[in-house]
Amino acid sequence: MLMPISDQRAHNRLNVDVPVTIVTANQDRVIGRCHDLSSHGIHLVSPRPAQIGEQWVVSLEATKRGIVDFVVTAEVSRCDNAADGGYVIGAQVLDIA
Repeated sequence: MLMPISDQRAHNRLNVDVPVTIVTANQDRVIGRCHDLSSHGIHLVSPRPAQIGEQWVVSLEATKRGIVDFVVTAEVSRCDNAADGGYVIGAQVLDIA
């Protein structure tokens, strides 16, 4: 279920919890999770860190396993350590496919 997040951001965000496949600048494939997204940004959790400025292609599987519903090209704007040992990543959406 998608729910808007209430905050002071310029663009409405949708609170989601869906699996993603991330293709990094080195063409590595990483499985992560998307926790929220908007038309201009995406919040991910990844098992590997990201470099600020790195561009990733992120595919969200929002309905059925294996069916890609949404693909974005995004530029990493932040990367922080997550409590569970992974990484919390914020990225600016550059293109929606």
